[in-house]
Amino acid sequence: MTEIKIDDEQPKPDNSAERWGFLRDLAVFQVKLLMDWIRDLLLSPISLIAALVGTVLHPDRPGQYFYEVLRLGKRSERWINLFGARRSGMRADRGADELFAKLEKIVVEQHARGGMTASAKTAIDKAFDAVHEQVAKRRPVGEDEPSQ
Repeated sequence: MTEIKIDDEQPKPDNSAERWGFLRDLAVFQVKLLMDWIRDLLLSPISLIAALVGTVLHPDRPGQYFYEVLRLGKRSERWINLFGARRSGMRADRGADELFAKLEKIVVEQHARGGMTASAKTAIDKAFDAVHEQVAKRRPVGEDEPSQ
């Protein structure tokens, strides 16, 4: 087996944009999961109350309020858009994605002005690069990088 030597002086590819896009999508997904969980937590008792109230107040149409809760749940599900990961540069038209896009715009503008986010981004990038280098050193010689 031939050993492959890695030249430490080679310029490393800048995958910062890809990394930050991925981290953004991961963070948005985690927040959306939390929003979805809270929605489910609230809808459970609300649906039971709606069913009870509908049964008592409208015995001829007992599901009237319950089905309204289901419609509300469906609208909130579309608004949260849990599995709709939006990569940087893609358009966000409505719902939670629009809120995240506005927040991202604020952070990007702050970064462009060289504010605190710029130094934080640089520090985080350096930390990721250091971790990547440590992992690369531990990988057996000649082994390919894991596929994405």
